[in-house]
Amino acid sequence: MDIETPHQEDSVPSNIPHKAYFPVPLLPKIRNESKRNLNIPFSLPLYNANPIQAITRFFKKYFVFSGRASRSEFWWPISLLFLVQNVVSFFSYIFEQYVSEQYVSKQFQTLTSIISIVVLVLYIAVFIPAISCACRRFHDCNKSGKWLCVLLPCSFIILPLSAIYGFILFLRFVKMSHSLPIYFYYHVVAAAASLCIGVSALIVLIVLLVHESDPRGSRFDAQLL
Repeated sequence: MDIETPHQEDSVPSNIPHKAYFPVPLLPKIRNESKRNLNIPFSLPLYNANPIQAITRFFKKYFVFSGRASRSEFWWPISLLFLVQNVVSFFSYIFEQYVSEQYVSKQFQTLTSIISIVVLVLYIAVFIPAISCACRRFHDCNKSGKWLCVLLPCSFIILPLSAIYGFILFLRFVKMSHSLPIYFYYHVVAAAASLCIGVSALIVLIVLLVHESDPRGSRFDAQLL
C-alpha cells in the first residue's frame, strides 16, 4: 500500500524512492495516546480522554471535589448520560401514553412504575458526580469550585422560575390589559431582572465548562498529591 506524504516532496532524499520514504515527523503521534494515558496518575486531569476513560473517571471520582478535570473528562460523561436519560424518558413517556392505555393490567402498571423509578434513580445517581466533575472542571480553568454555589442555583432554579413567572404575568396582561394595577409592572420588572440574572449565570457556567485548561489550575492538585 502506498504511503502518502503530502507537502513533503522537497524533503525527500534523492537516493530514496519517494513511495518508500516515510519521514519520522509524520509518524502518527496519537497512536500510543491511550497507552500514555495509562501512566497518568488518577489524581491528575486526563486530557484527550476517550469516552470509556472519561466515564470511568467520572464515577470513580464520585465524591472527589478536589483536583482538576479536563474538558473531555467532563463533556463525554455528561453528553452520554444526557442522551441515555432522554432516551429512557422518551420510551417511558411513549409506554405510559400509548401502551398502558390499551393494556391497563396490573403487570403493565407495575412496569410503568418501575420505568419511572429507573429514570428518577438515573437522575439522582449522576447528580453528585456531575457536580464534583464540574467543580474539578472549574479548577482546571483556575477558578474556584465555589462559583458553582452561585451559578447553579441561578441557572437551574432562578432561571426556570422567573421564566414561568414571566409567562404567568404575560397571560394576565393579555386577559386584563385595560385594568392592571400599578404594582403589576413592578412584578414585570422583577421577573425581567431575575430572568436576566439566570440567563447571564447560565452563559457564564457554560463558558467556564468549555474553557480551555489553565496551567495555573495545578494549585488545586495539592490536596490530592
